[in-house]
Amino acid sequence: MLFKPRVIRSAMPRTNLIPTFRASGVWIESIRDFALDKFHMTYCSQSMEEINTNQLYHCTYARSYPFVFVTKYRRKCFTGPMRNRLREIVESLCESWGGKRLEMNGEADQVHLLLEMNPKAAPSVVANNFKTVTSRLLRKEFGEELAKVYKKPVLWSRTYFVASCGGAPLSVIQKYIEQQQRPE
Repeated sequence: MLFKPRVIRSAMPRTNLIPTFRASGVWIESIRDFALDKFHMTYCSQSMEEINTNQLYHCTYARSYPFVFVTKYRRKCFTGPMRNRLREIVESLCESWGGKRLEMNGEADQVHLLLEMNPKAAPSVVANNFKTVTSRLLRKEFGEELAKVYKKPVLWSRTYFVASCGGAPLSVIQKYIEQQQRPE
């Protein structure tokens, strides 16, 4: 088995928890007064100390998104100072969106970001905001360098890649949903 079963405890006090039990090979913890769901389970390869959870008023979450942004026409335009400035801009944007940058790397024509964002931030809105702001600021500060590569004031391609990562694999979630009792 690729993943070891682990129960991620909710943010609720221990007194609100009913003992853990095993159902069909999945560890499940029943939680009283939990507004979102009466069962909270996950399969993961990490222990609780390795999973970074955050809280909003109404939820506890651990949402990470890998983003890939590509330059227009895949032109190799990023230099070292541009990458450093891009890192600073991304960190300030993450802070303003209530998230943080976990990792950033890439090549001269693309940028890979691993961002931890809260559930209020839609990934498509975050991606478009990041591309707009970084493009505007980098063109403002490195206009001469970018003018050698682009005739028009552009930087990013319209496309991007985003995925969700962490938590349980899709097959485990499907099994969990299938095992729910239907009302009769």
